Amino acid sequence: MTRKAEKELIVDYVFQNENNLEIALKVCSAFNEIREKIITDFLKELEIALKLDDEWEITNNFKRGYACTFFIAKKGWGKTYQIGFRGSSGARNFIIGICKDPNITQLFDSQKLTKLNKEYGPGNNDNW
Repeated sequence: MTRKAEKELIVDYVFQNENNLEIALKVCSAFNEIREKIITDFLKELEIALKLDDEWEITNNFKRGYACTFFIAKKGWGKTYQIGFRGSSGARNFIIGICKDPNITQLFDSQKLTKLNKEYGPGNNDNW
């Protein structure tokens, strides 16, 4: 996040001359494309880094203007569960967690889940 002092420096720079203002306006008009390129380049690199071998399946769903989802799972897991990353709100909010098939009511036995919650605290649920 940009601090107030940083924003003031930027504004002062923009208004130093007409050329700076013109560049700033062009950057603003290209903001969505800039953000999209940052996200897609990051996801491509993440996919390369995580593609350990043929045992892993990666699903990279980036659609402009929508939530971005990225899942990794071992092929042997089927669709039972996946490790997922989700960005929303213009790439301002991120969720990292374990996703499960919605038809499966429970993945972990309640004792293990209670132990995890006690040691690390319960996580937040999200419908994704």
